[in-house]
Amino acid sequence: MLQYLSCPRCGSDNLHQIHVEVGFRRQEDEPESLIVNIDKAGVETCIGGIEDRRDDLKIAFACESCDTSEGWTDIADKPQLRIWQHKGTTYMEWVGMNKPVKLTNQ
Repeated sequence: MLQYLSCPRCGSDNLHQIHVEVGFRRQEDEPESLIVNIDKAGVETCIGGIEDRRDDLKIAFACESCDTSEGWTDIADKPQLRIWQHKGTTYMEWVGMNKPVKLTNQ
């Protein structure tokens, strides 16, 4: 089934992926994880903590309706789709937005 993402602020479907962060725990419940960041500047790897017990994926988006193209490199206020796994179940949520979220009916 084909679906599309809508901006959690304005409801627009004109989203652009601008940054991806992936965190992998090398062993279960290990405090530090391998983190890989990918964007137009390139690929960076580091060791650090992630939010939950298992692996974590965040995709940051810029919205054509909410954001100006000049600000598409700063991910602090951009909506990020977070996907993570816990006890065999995969969860998704929108996170990372410093700007207010306007709820829309869909």
